[in-house]
Amino acid sequence: MSYIEESMLDVILLVGKGSDVELMKDIFEIAKTIVEKSYGIKINGFVEKTNVNETYIEVDGNRYPLKHSVPSIKDLVDLLVMVAVPYTKPYTIGLRDSIVTT
Repeated sequence: MSYIEESMLDVILLVGKGSDVELMKDIFEIAKTIVEKSYGIKINGFVEKTNVNETYIEVDGNRYPLKHSVPSIKDLVDLLVMVAVPYTKPYTIGLRDSIVTT
């Protein structure tokens, strides 16, 4: 796996049937902003409707399901950060927290 250059992650949020796509677009935009401001990871993504019941995000061909068909902003932010870590350069996330001085 190669690391992405500018901490930019391509994500597709696939919305299951019965979910409000416009609401999910708003939640996704808020979550993208939080991830960028808090973790320095830019999310390049969009929302699509699917014919399955499950709502999930797709990154690099891998699917990561959400717990609820309409997730909270926190749940979506948590999943985006968890998924982004393997794709971002080492030490871009949590570096300040991991430095120990003696």
